[in-house]
Amino acid sequence: MCEALVKTTPRRRRRRPPTTGMAAADARADFLRARRAYLVARATRGLIARRPSRTRPRDLGEVAALAWGAPRLRAIPLDAVVGTVDAAVEFDAGFRPATDRVAARWQSIARAHREGHPLQPISVLERADGYYVLDGRHRVSVARALGHGDIDAWASPAGPAPAARPPRPNTNQERPMTHLTHRLRVAFASVLRKHVEAPVHFHSGDGGRAYVCEDRRCSSPSLTTTS
Repeated sequence: MCEALVKTTPRRRRRRPPTTGMAAADARADFLRARRAYLVARATRGLIARRPSRTRPRDLGEVAALAWGAPRLRAIPLDAVVGTVDAAVEFDAGFRPATDRVAARWQSIARAHREGHPLQPISVLERADGYYVLDGRHRVSVARALGHGDIDAWASPAGPAPAARPPRPNTNQERPMTHLTHRLRVAFASVLRKHVEAPVHFHSGDGGRAYVCEDRRCSSPSLTTTS
């Protein structure tokens, strides 16, 4: 059995949010609490950070190519979810909601959690530095805000794609028609005109290759002999 790519560390216990027994109201309160946590984290980062810190989840946008294996369904630690496959501007590096635009989707997931409804597992790519969300960033955000330690996920081990093989040379590629071949075909056209009733003549086709034209009404200039 292959070992997991991600090295996990002992997880701290998360504090569960309070509840009133009304799922809709609790979900709304959960979102407002998560938004306040985002604002506090942003203010704290601006006050104590000596150098610019990450304000968004990591993403794989600059990775040239990836190869991944078959996904396996298992529970993964939320602390090991470090980013998203595509750039995400709706959440900060801790998957706290950075905008009110995600409120409806976020609260519907939080309400489902509160009411005990099962949710679909997320999809992630597993790399050496952690898990990158392919589908389910809102579910990750809600699960973190509600104090969950793990989340069900379809995890696919991912790594750099193998180097592409150089293309093989095409040995059957047509060569341009030489001047001698051109003169021979022009001469052959002249012989055909003398022995065939139909006005058979040649035109220059793609790559300089001549082709026979038997259209009596053709008025396009044909290949002729040169003196």
